[in-house]
Amino acid sequence: MPRKRKDSSVRTSKEDAIRFLDSKVKQTAHDLNNIITSSKNSIATIKQVAKLDDEIQKHLTNVETNCIRATEIIEELLASEGIGKRTKRRINVDDLINEVVRTLRGSIGKNIHLDVKVGKKLSKIEGFYSDLYRAFLNIALNSFESISEKGKISLKVRNIIIKPSNRAIEISIKDNGCGISRKDLSSIFKDGYSTKEKKVTSGLGLFIVKNIIEAHNGYISVNSELGKGSEFVVTLPAIVSTKKALQKNKIKKVLIAEDEVPILESISYLLESYNYNTLCAANGIVAIEKYEANQDVDLMIIDKLMPGLDGLEVIQKIRSKNKRIPIFLTTGIQDINDKELSKLGINKIIKKPYDFELMIELIRGISL
Repeated sequence: MPRKRKDSSVRTSKEDAIRFLDSKVKQTAHDLNNIITSSKNSIATIKQVAKLDDEIQKHLTNVETNCIRATEIIEELLASEGIGKRTKRRINVDDLINEVVRTLRGSIGKNIHLDVKVGKKLSKIEGFYSDLYRAFLNIALNSFESISEKGKISLKVRNIIIKPSNRAIEISIKDNGCGISRKDLSSIFKDGYSTKEKKVTSGLGLFIVKNIIEAHNGYISVNSELGKGSEFVVTLPAIVSTKKALQKNKIKKVLIAEDEVPILESISYLLESYNYNTLCAANGIVAIEKYEANQDVDLMIIDKLMPGLDGLEVIQKIRSKNKRIPIFLTTGIQDINDKELSKLGINKIIKKPYDFELMIELIRGISL
């Protein structure tokens, strides 16, 4: 009796379907990131050119942080499907704490006084904005729940120096609530710890809060005495600024390749505002043509997904002609490994939506 052959068509069709879905998911993520990037770039442009009062600045900053949080949601969804990975970004601590305070004020009512002291010129930190927002809000809501009627919550943020080369941000959240007994104090960061019914649903426990802080290379401590309140102190490593003054041999002319015209125009405008000359290309083919016609280009900023020739194909063609010119690759999905980066000679990947301050620092840091 002849053996039945295994039908590979079913397996192949499933694999094709998976590849197709992955491609559609990546394209959708790319399109959403471009919308978010265009919105964030527009806000950056408004802030750069307009004189704005504090109230308008507050609303614009709210839009910026919403852009970042939307991007993080997209990354989480992609990472859960095994596509790309989450990327830590620079975080303005003032913006983060102000958002926590605004949310907290809407929850605590009039009987609790909220005292907020934020230091001047706070260093930035690197991390996941949404995770840290949830962590700090959870600590603050725990403070609120520890106060039976009237009370006070103090929130203080400051720069600290641990060692001459080791700077950090310290966030203290202190209350005059019921406090924590010495017996419970050693258990509060354990999974499932709880001693009371919650007045509000904060969504996280201290076990998760601790994990979030430690995932950001920070640490959390607590001082508390039963009947006298509690103080939670979070310390997170600060980003040491690498700003460098412009020198004669630094970047002067930048070629930008980006198929979304609003993004292309906003990048060009903002770089021009920092006294860089820019050349713009709306697709990969034009990028090659403009590079060949302008051999004095000092830097290329190339989007990964473009019609005609995608960013990686453009870089391959450029590298066949010039091994030395610095190239930044912009993308909404972190799906390129270090081996590919090295092979193509990509100096830096810049994730969308852009942090223009970081982009300028990276450009100024290039030696020609």
